This record gives sequence, C-alpha cells and structure tokens, in this order.
Amino acid sequence: MNHDPDFLWKKWAEVVETYTERDLTVESDRLPALSGLASKFSNLWNCAYYAGLWEKKLIEGLCWFVYDPFTSINIESYAPSWSWASLIGSVSCHDTLIDNTPVVESPAEFTSIFECNTTPANKAVPFGKVTDWSLTMEGVAQWIYWDGQEQIEAKGLDPDSGPLKSTEIGSALYPEGIVARVMPDGSELKVLCGESKRDSRALPAEDVEENIFYMGGEAAETNEVTLPILVIVISPVSALMLCALNDDRYYRIGLLNFKDAAKLKIYFEGCNIMKVIVL
Repeated sequence: MNHDPDFLWKKWAEVVETYTERDLTVESDRLPALSGLASKFSNLWNCAYYAGLWEKKLIEGLCWFVYDPFTSINIESYAPSWSWASLIGSVSCHDTLIDNTPVVESPAEFTSIFECNTTPANKAVPFGKVTDWSLTMEGVAQWIYWDGQEQIEAKGLDPDSGPLKSTEIGSALYPEGIVARVMPDGSELKVLCGESKRDSRALPAEDVEENIFYMGGEAAETNEVTLPILVIVISPVSALMLCALNDDRYYRIGLLNFKDAAKLKIYFEGCNIMKVIVL
C-alpha cells in the first residue's frame, strides 16, 4: 500500500466513515472494533495513534463532524471529546469542508499541537480502549456567547452589543449576514446557570441551577441562556468549539465551519493565540 501520509489519511477517513455508520450494541466497543485495522495502518504510518487519530495528521483529524447531531449519543467516558470515538453516530473525517482558495496569512498557520496523550486500558492492546487522555494545542482563538443557533453572524452573539450584521448577499447554507455554521457534536448539553441566566457554564459549581442547553434545531430557540464558547482555529475554514472545565482545561462540543477561508480570517482578525488543554 502507498505510504504517502495524504493517501493513508484518505483511506483511514473512509474506514472511520464506513465504520461509524454501523449500529453498535456495546458503546465501549467503538475503538476496540477498529483495533485490528489500526494495527495494520500503524505499520504503514509509523507514527503514534491517539484514540482514532494519527500523529502525522492530528490537526486534520480534529476536523471531524457529526452528520446528524440529533441522533448521536455522547460516550465521552470511553474516549476523548476531541476524538470521533467519543460519540455514537455517523461521522465524517474527510476534508469535505476545506476551502482550497488560498488566503495570505491564514489564522490556521498559527495552529499547532504541543502534546497528545492517551493511555491504553490494556497495554497488550495499544489500539483498543483508553482510560486517560489530553491534547495540548494552541491557535488563534476568541470567546463568543452562543445562543444555540446553528448559524453564526459576523462576530457571533455579543451579550453587550448584540449580534453584528454583515452586508453580504447570502446563499442556501449561508444566508445573508451568516458567515459560519455550527456543526454540534450532539443536540443538547447540561449546563449550570447563575441567577441572571444570561451566561451559563458546563462545569460543577455550588448554588447554581441545572438547565438543558439545546444545540441546533428548533429547540435552540427556547434556550434561556447564552453559553460562553471558546472557538480556536484548526483549519483555514474550521474552528473547534470548546466549553471550559477548569484550570484552562476544555472539552469539545462541536465544529464551527466558515463559508470560506476569507470569512474565517476576518472573523478572527485581531484575536490572540491561546494555549489550551482539551480533554
């Protein structure tokens, strides 16, 4: 087989897409079921394997998205939130969302992975279940206040000044004023809210009220809070959507996909580079 990383990545993406279309009877079988194929690919890749992602294509591997978040099931207890294996549902790992239009000084040029770790549940099965994990990365990032809607306007939802409109003529996927679409990893998220209910957090705390935050679909219109989300660039047209846990640790809740590379560049103009740990 061809040892070219781009060729191998394409083949692995096809394997993941085909595999995730199947119905699993045991949630924890997500990674073990692919361990045999992963072992064979490992001989060709000659690089580390992290819960379904490969070291030589790690940034590209983070660009996966769920086809139907309303039918996906979150199983983060078995895999990292940054891995497709953390969900039950049909997943795409292909670069089908990547816009190939060249952009000078794209924010994606500043994205890098410092460290990635996964601990096999059984050392004798290095491509099977994992117990501990973390991903340390940095990239151009900013905070937005998200109301759960799938369409993102020029600078997201700012709680102080309100949504900022653009004057662009829209399209079917990106109507007028919309520069990006949220591709959530699921349809809802448990959050803890303070008295004002303007902001919410997805982490344990005292004296707070638990609510369901709907991600996408008509149900998102009923959200009573906005959720602070850190969006960090990982490709010319994509950014990870992260919820804060504590001590600068985060977990993934979706992918933010921009209409094109130029829109992403404008959206993140003037933003700083941040270093984060994603669990």
